[in-house]
Amino acid sequence: IRQAAVKEVLAHLQEMETGDAQIFLPHLFMANAPDIDYMKIIVDQLREQIPRGMGILGSRVQGKISGIVAGIHLPPTIDLNREIRTITKKMGGGGGGKANLCQFGGIPESQWDPFIQDLKNMIHIL
Repeated sequence: IRQAAVKEVLAHLQEMETGDAQIFLPHLFMANAPDIDYMKIIVDQLREQIPRGMGILGSRVQGKISGIVAGIHLPPTIDLNREIRTITKKMGGGGGGKANLCQFGGIPESQWDPFIQDLKNMIHIL
């Protein structure tokens, strides 16, 4: 399951036009999702391949989504912890962590797209 998860995310990354641009990579595992600790390992691999951006890995379990958000080579002034707490709270979930790596959970499946859009808007503002 773990190796398949890594391949799935890296294949998604390869589909994107990267260059030197900032990358915004959301990925939702629908089946055979890895646990949070393994998602962190995947993010570590992404850090080696993405020049700058954000990776969002989520998994759906019983209609709720949980996962991680990682800032990849973002300026130290960006505090994902504060932003994730604000965004997840308004969607009925929760989250937090460090300035460059946060966990989130309890987000209703119907809120995945608005969650991703809020994160995308946030990174473009910053």
